[in-house]
Amino acid sequence: MGLDIDLDKIPPHLLQEEDPIFAFAKAIIDATHKYSVAYKPNLAFFESYGVQGLNAFKKVINFINKVTKDKNEFDEVKAKMCVKNCDFTKLKNLENQEGFEESITKKNSKEKQITFANGANRGGVLGTEIVLPENYSPNDQEEFMNDNQLEFFRQKLLNWKSELLEEAMDTKDNLSSEGLQRPDISDRAQVETNASIQLRTRDRERKLISKIDSALRRIDLKTYGYCEETGEPIGLKRLMARPVATLSIEAQEKHERDEKIFIED
Repeated sequence: MGLDIDLDKIPPHLLQEEDPIFAFAKAIIDATHKYSVAYKPNLAFFESYGVQGLNAFKKVINFINKVTKDKNEFDEVKAKMCVKNCDFTKLKNLENQEGFEESITKKNSKEKQITFANGANRGGVLGTEIVLPENYSPNDQEEFMNDNQLEFFRQKLLNWKSELLEEAMDTKDNLSSEGLQRPDISDRAQVETNASIQLRTRDRERKLISKIDSALRRIDLKTYGYCEETGEPIGLKRLMARPVATLSIEAQEKHERDEKIFIED
């Protein structure tokens, strides 16, 4: 169960609570903990609301731990039902028969993209794992965006995301340890300034994490590495420098020129 808190979508009556972010998350947990196998609070959403959001995140984690601790035994029946309903073959059959809302069409042929046929196994046998050669690095002599290249960039993006999330947790710990209750006005002002800088940095990184997640989805769909406007390869050199790139250099330059013309007009 994902906990992605957005104040713009919280029911109005919860906005009257002392801590609406925590109140909303708690309401979801209260309503679902009997049926949910696990919870996934999205830190990026919480930290976008600054110190208030980080404090709410800590309260949510404590509340989840309390709810989990109150469960005296593992619900084996519920766990088996969850696994059964998430069976890969079952989901793939549903995709083939009905399609899902998140399915997209291929840029050139306009055919429906089969989401589950391009998951972690890259269209191979279920459970197959791609092992990259030692010290592997993509090169222009091999087929563009072959399985090895896709796996290389998937790992690169996941490592980048992991580093960003670790930095976000460090920021939360720093803000919690420093606090804002300083007797000296100049000290308090310095702490507030530092906190503001750290939170602005985290907000930029939150947006970057969203781009990383989008890039990972494109890898699963095997559309990664191709310009969203022209359909042409973005190029390995550009992807190595910016793995979340969605436009080729030419398309990006045209986009920037058009923006400049619009601003000048």
